[in-house]
Amino acid sequence: MRLPCRGIGLIGMGLLLAASPLAAAPPAEVAKLHVLLVFDTTDEALETSLKIDEKRMRAFLRSTIPENRFSMTVLKGKKVTRQDILGHYQKAKPKAEDGLLFFYGGHGATDPVKKHYFQLAIGEDLPRADVRKAMEAKKTALVMLLSDCCSTPQKITGVVQRDIQSLEGTKQIHPTVRCLLFQARGTVDVTAATDAPSWSDNLQGGVFTRTLCKMMTKDVKSLDGNGDGFVTWREFFPRLQRDTQDTFKTWKVDMTARGANIDTGTQKPSSFDLGKEGSASYAVVGIENGTTRTLVYRFRWMGESEWKDASLAMGERKVHFLLLKDAQQALPDLEFEINGRMLPSRKAGKWTGEGTPSFDDGRSYRLGPRKK
Repeated sequence: MRLPCRGIGLIGMGLLLAASPLAAAPPAEVAKLHVLLVFDTTDEALETSLKIDEKRMRAFLRSTIPENRFSMTVLKGKKVTRQDILGHYQKAKPKAEDGLLFFYGGHGATDPVKKHYFQLAIGEDLPRADVRKAMEAKKTALVMLLSDCCSTPQKITGVVQRDIQSLEGTKQIHPTVRCLLFQARGTVDVTAATDAPSWSDNLQGGVFTRTLCKMMTKDVKSLDGNGDGFVTWREFFPRLQRDTQDTFKTWKVDMTARGANIDTGTQKPSSFDLGKEGSASYAVVGIENGTTRTLVYRFRWMGESEWKDASLAMGERKVHFLLLKDAQQALPDLEFEINGRMLPSRKAGKWTGEGTPSFDDGRSYRLGPRKK
């Protein structure tokens, strides 16, 4: 049996109510995820572990995403060439609202000129940047590159090959997979190791691949760093790094006991890009104090039970905004009262974008002196 190590990756009157900071609402799901799995099984040192990784990735996708929400193409053996990989994206015709996922298992390395590249067993090497460029040229909502790259093979004894069990299909997208593979935006680009080999064996395949699949099936709450009910890649990736290192540590002890020579101290995934936060939609009301005194008031959005206290200095302008659960949500009115007197509710305007809205992004109102 062989123990491969996988490649090096350096690779009227209205009030403005000041809103407390809120996390941006996640974007809508991409309509369909188009997956390309590439396993360079021509290399004998990697063939067995990559077959395990293929089964693991197939099982992961099938068990977390409904059949009608993703397509899957697998390239392996003699089909793993520069021409076949780039040709796949040249011929692909995804829609703008779709997402692309590329997963590579095989050899990889870093070069001062080519940077990080896939060291293919057949034909030319393939720079990672070329794959990314081909994917981004399709102008889809999401582009994702994940790689478990290999380097020098090493021998091990006493390991019995174990198959990955087939899993049942699902009718619903797993909540964490929804966040990371359907609601992320921009380009996510991650590889299995930082300035070190990425390891695998003939028992469970790649250390990174098994950790990635396990992490993506954890519940949202355990991965949600800011408690907003959503997992971004910026929240997920540090956990992926730590869990990969933990998996490697345990794995190294076991493999060393079996007679393997593991000559690196850790395996820490590296990111080239973690996407963008994406746009969000808000109900927005801007308020200007046109009186000659400071206004002290209470406010709430229609449907809320609790009032909040606020004040507005003479001539001051502020904005009050409410994060919408989705872009189609009806806009609530803004309710407020001054000195115990309830004022007419005010209509909000809608703003969608990255960051948070400003005074002029919604409907604005000026509080002036009461007419006699």
